[in-house]
Amino acid sequence: MTDLPVPNEAVLARAPGMVWRLGPDRVLLRRVDVPDGAPRDLHGAAARVWISLDEPGTRFDIVERAGGAGLETETDEALRLLLDDQLIIVQPTG
Repeated sequence: MTDLPVPNEAVLARAPGMVWRLGPDRVLLRRVDVPDGAPRDLHGAAARVWISLDEPGTRFDIVERAGGAGLETETDEALRLLLDDQLIIVQPTG
């Protein structure tokens, strides 16, 4: 169980307007739809979550792709950070 600000069954995806590159130990990204958008470095669980979102998925999907149940708390913290920073979004349904 998690206290994410979205339901477990919500489908999460990368926010639109992002360009990114995979580095040796990080993900570098930048919003292109914000004129003064500063580049961001994602490390650890946040980088694993970003990479796991090659395809949108639910929290369960992302936990499995980003390392499995052993890293559930760390993955939830990364999801919370990425949602708060609007780097990932809840994918609209319908």
